[in-house]
Amino acid sequence: FNGLRRIFGNFSGADYAFDQGGRIYGQYGDDVQRLPSKKRSLITINDAPVIEVDIHGSFLTIAHYLRGVPFPTTTDLYKIDGVHRDIAKSWINLTLTESRPRTKWPSKSKKKLIEKGHEPQPAAHYIKPILNQYPFLETMDADTQGWGVLQYIESEIILKAMTGLMAVGVPSYPIHDSLIVPRQHKQQCVDLLLEGFREMCGIFP
Repeated sequence: FNGLRRIFGNFSGADYAFDQGGRIYGQYGDDVQRLPSKKRSLITINDAPVIEVDIHGSFLTIAHYLRGVPFPTTTDLYKIDGVHRDIAKSWINLTLTESRPRTKWPSKSKKKLIEKGHEPQPAAHYIKPILNQYPFLETMDADTQGWGVLQYIESEIILKAMTGLMAVGVPSYPIHDSLIVPRQHKQQCVDLLLEGFREMCGIFP
């Protein structure tokens, strides 16, 4: 382990506020983030087995906050009538990243869905059923609600949880929208992530 760094984006000049992007990455090629999830589950922290605590629907949760729309009570944000969960998740996150409804699949995204056993329709096919559930996705503002803002808020929540864990002597490793922690400290991690969402967004994923 050689340390971590934050990478910001959308540089806009001398008055740049470092409030775009800001995700945390491994230093000098020491990057657990590039490992498949199965291999990540095999690493240890101080010889202790680990668990990866994932934020369900991170960008979609933050988007609800940014648009000021009521947060749904469903336990699975990606459950859309008539759309497989994997496809809904991919389409929604691509739409949030682009700040406009996806009409075409990027080749990598389509390949991943096929590898999971799906035969996805053209991306435009999913616009109606998904916007029926999340109509605000049609009008996300790229400057104030785009990928840079979504990543920044998410990374601040992750960083708050990491520093909270450090304060009680618990190390962690960030994987963008999740944290790897020693298994015995799972609940502490969950509580800190929820507290971060409450502070930043006023809602819980």
